[in-house]
Amino acid sequence: MISDIVKEKIISDVKALFESQEGSHDWLHVYRVIKMAEEIGKTEKGSDSTTVFLASILHDVADRKLQIRSLDWIKKYLVDLNIDKNIIEEVLFIVEHLSFSKQQNNPVSNKSIEFKIVQDADRLDAIGAIGIARAFAFGGSKNRALYSDKEEDNDSTLHHFYQKLFKLEDLMETIKGKELAKERTAFMDHFVQTIKNECYLIK
Repeated sequence: MISDIVKEKIISDVKALFESQEGSHDWLHVYRVIKMAEEIGKTEKGSDSTTVFLASILHDVADRKLQIRSLDWIKKYLVDLNIDKNIIEEVLFIVEHLSFSKQQNNPVSNKSIEFKIVQDADRLDAIGAIGIARAFAFGGSKNRALYSDKEEDNDSTLHHFYQKLFKLEDLMETIKGKELAKERTAFMDHFVQTIKNECYLIK
């Protein structure tokens, strides 16, 4: 366990790191992952709440595409806060291997329950209504087209739903994650079919 004072310091410090990030990967995304991980953690017996909290709040800090801080920075930060060595090792492992691309290219076997909780929480924030909003916010920040009428064009935001977002439901590993992913994917599917119809992509 960590004290409330230490927890508030971590929240303040990490929140400051995300001040300049665009909407798809800002502090509010981090906050939603923290809260979702808490909810999933309540349904998963044997999970360590400290590890879940730390991995949730730090999960995007060392993300390459954001270039905020490094894994070494996270390690030093946690050491300076006198966090237990075993917890630090697990948090670093989760942060390093959490992303969708990492799991696709080099999947982790024997994940801890904490890993599964944080990963499901992060993936849930990529789907459903908030996932739709985040996808188009990120696409806009990269000057990507909303959609394309060419089947071979795989760089539009709409194509991203097929590249990644519709795959996430089958990758959930907690009971709560699977339950929520089913609901959010159904909503997302309705949205995609609607936008394709409005854009005359459905012949």
